[in-house]
Amino acid sequence: MNLRSMIKKGRVVAPPYYPADAARATYGLVTDHRTILVKCQSVSNDVLNDKILPRRALTELQSLAHPVPPYTVMWMEFRGPDGALNGALIMRATPEWFQENMLAGDGAKVNIREIQFAVSCFFFTEKDGYVLGPFNEICYCIGKETGDVHGQVLMRKPKGDPSKGNTVHLTILIRLATSRRRVRWGARGRNG
Repeated sequence: MNLRSMIKKGRVVAPPYYPADAARATYGLVTDHRTILVKCQSVSNDVLNDKILPRRALTELQSLAHPVPPYTVMWMEFRGPDGALNGALIMRATPEWFQENMLAGDGAKVNIREIQFAVSCFFFTEKDGYVLGPFNEICYCIGKETGDVHGQVLMRKPKGDPSKGNTVHLTILIRLATSRRRVRWGARGRNG
């Protein structure tokens, strides 16, 4: 069974620090028929490994050209190197969304007039037949001038969060999966 099906059946566990209404909203987006489903296992096999150090992975993310997701809301599922089933909800949002949701307390210094899009990624994993998440979030902005990452890449992971996985690697996976031609795109609607 895939993560999306488990979420539809209500087999989810949100982290205790995550607001319940925000968790319900992300579950709704994952299962919404308008969310584009993306197959990315082959890219995951290429990208997710222990050889890339987090600092190098972050540098690579910031150096990728035009990391704009092709769809407003996308869902990806893949098995990591450890065999765990993982999911990522990727949203392409407005600069105003970024200002309302990310600037407060995150230390981001971004002029929203210079931003074309904000990209937010939420992560999920499977454990004992349940979906754990959303845990961790990465958000970055796309500048109007070049279409590249503008400013900082923000990562939200509470201190002491026991979740495994390197969200920087997952974000690179997302970027690569949305840019490689060999990735097969999922169909709209009910596949899962």
